Amino acid sequence: MAGNEFARADAIADCVLAAFDALPAHRKPRLPSSGLKAGRREWVPLAGIVLENG
Repeated sequence: MAGNEFARADAIADCVLAAFDALPAHRKPRLPSSGLKAGRREWVPLAGIVLENG
Protein backbone atom coordinates (compact mmCIF):
# COMPACT_ATOMS: atom_id res chain seq x y z
CA MET A 1 0.00 0.00 0.00
CA ALA A 2 1.16 3.49 -0.75
CA GLY A 3 1.21 6.16 1.95
CA ASN A 4 -1.95 7.79 0.60
CA GLU A 5 -3.81 4.47 0.80
CA PHE A 6 -2.74 4.04 4.43
CA ALA A 7 -4.02 7.53 5.23
CA ARG A 8 -7.34 6.69 3.58
CA ALA A 9 -7.60 3.40 5.50
CA ASP A 10 -6.83 5.22 8.75
CA ALA A 11 -9.53 7.81 8.02
CA ILE A 12 -12.07 5.03 7.44
CA ALA A 13 -11.06 3.27 10.67
CA ASP A 14 -11.32 6.58 12.56
CA CYS A 15 -14.84 7.06 11.17
CA VAL A 16 -15.95 3.60 12.34
CA LEU A 17 -14.39 4.06 15.79
CA ALA A 18 -16.01 7.50 16.19
CA ALA A 19 -19.41 5.99 15.39
CA PHE A 20 -18.80 3.23 17.97
CA ASP A 21 -17.69 5.76 20.60
CA ALA A 22 -20.93 7.71 20.04
CA LEU A 23 -23.08 4.69 20.94
CA PRO A 24 -24.67 4.65 24.41
CA ALA A 25 -22.99 2.48 27.05
CA HIS A 26 -25.75 -0.15 26.97
CA ARG A 27 -24.76 -0.92 23.35
CA LYS A 28 -21.13 -1.69 24.22
CA PRO A 29 -19.33 -4.56 25.99
CA ARG A 30 -19.44 -4.38 29.77
CA LEU A 31 -16.37 -3.60 31.84
CA PRO A 32 -15.42 -5.58 34.99
CA SER A 33 -16.75 -2.79 37.24
CA SER A 34 -20.28 -3.33 35.87
CA GLY A 35 -20.96 -6.71 37.45
CA LEU A 36 -18.63 -9.10 35.64
CA LYS A 37 -16.37 -11.40 37.63
CA ALA A 38 -12.97 -9.95 38.49
CA GLY A 39 -10.47 -10.27 35.67
CA ARG A 40 -13.20 -10.85 33.07
CA ARG A 41 -14.12 -8.55 30.24
CA GLU A 42 -16.62 -8.78 27.40
CA TRP A 43 -15.28 -8.66 23.86
CA VAL A 44 -17.17 -8.28 20.59
CA PRO A 45 -16.00 -8.01 17.00
CA LEU A 46 -16.29 -4.54 15.51
CA ALA A 47 -17.17 -4.14 11.85
CA GLY A 48 -18.26 -1.09 9.93
CA ILE A 49 -19.75 -0.44 6.54
CA VAL A 50 -18.55 2.85 5.12
CA LEU A 51 -19.91 4.67 2.08
CA GLU A 52 -17.51 7.13 0.50
CA ASN A 53 -18.84 9.91 -1.70
CA GLY A 54 -16.66 11.47 -4.32
